[in-house]
Amino acid sequence: MDLAKLWKFVEGSEQSKAQQEAEKGIREAMDLINYLLYVRNRELEHQNELSETMGKMEKQLERKTHVVQTLATELETLKQNYAQQKNLFKAKEQALLSERKTLQTEKKALEVNCYKGKNLEGDAAELEKLASAPIDDFTPTPFNLATKQGLPKYITESMDVLDEKLKQLEHVILNEMPSAEARSDREVIKRLRKKLDDAHVIINEQDQLLQASLSSPAKDLRVARGKSSQNLASKTRGQRAGRDIYAPADDSPTASSLEELEREKRELATSRKNLENERQLLQEQAVKLDKDRLEFEISKQDQMFGSSKDSLLSSAGGRSPSIADSSSCSTPKRKRRAKMLDMGGPDSPYDIPVSATPGTAALLKKIGINVPTEK
Repeated sequence: MDLAKLWKFVEGSEQSKAQQEAEKGIREAMDLINYLLYVRNRELEHQNELSETMGKMEKQLERKTHVVQTLATELETLKQNYAQQKNLFKAKEQALLSERKTLQTEKKALEVNCYKGKNLEGDAAELEKLASAPIDDFTPTPFNLATKQGLPKYITESMDVLDEKLKQLEHVILNEMPSAEARSDREVIKRLRKKLDDAHVIINEQDQLLQASLSSPAKDLRVARGKSSQNLASKTRGQRAGRDIYAPADDSPTASSLEELEREKRELATSRKNLENERQLLQEQAVKLDKDRLEFEISKQDQMFGSSKDSLLSSAGGRSPSIADSSSCSTPKRKRRAKMLDMGGPDSPYDIPVSATPGTAALLKKIGINVPTEK
């Protein structure tokens, strides 16, 4: 009996130990399963967050790409419009130049017809030779000068062409004089040559002064551009700092692209304004050069005709009246020339029935063209 009870007690204790170990293994397995489920849930939540973030980033990237494409399209449109306007201005310039040359050709043809209508066939032929010369090769074309760098070269070429024009005019005037008078008036020709050299010296001095006055504003313009670019850079940095404070970090590429586009627009407007200012300055300088050329030609023609007339009168005054009359008016050509030199008479061939301003009338009167002034 004692052995049976002892055996039952031992067997019960062994069963309780095995049951406890089994329960312990089951609890450990359940804990492991719960941990794995928790880790799986956390991983799923993290994946969901990543997918949502990627979706938002893709949408923002698409929106910013669309904005950049729109801005690039607008920039191309602005460039095309600028090129079209530039081509339009060039076409207008060429049309104006062709129209000006056509009007000058018509003017010279009308002058020849006027001489022919007044029965001055000999002088009309010589005037026709003079009219066949090139028409204003040194006509200022400021629209072709985008900057002031090529302006000194342009002025030098214009002065060279002006010298050639003066030589042609001198050659024509010398050909109009008879050979005897040309031999007897060598001193007059020397004086005229001296005056012409003095005029060339004055023109060169004016050219140097004009180049000096044009070179200094160019430096100031570059300095002004540098200052404006520095101010623009400081303003851009300030605006960028303000936007960085109040704007989120995701919009920085868009903000930088917008700032670059605004900066390019401002630079384009500034360059366009500078081009307009330079174009206006060149137009004013061209008008001044034309005026100086006209005054110089008028004074030179006045000196030549006045000196030839004085020499003729002085040579005729030393002889007897009959000899002077016979020598000065011996041929029809000399009679016509004497009539032309008599610019103050009522039968002057230079009367033009067109009104003009007092300043223009005074300049034209110096070369013997009588023009009524405006009331």
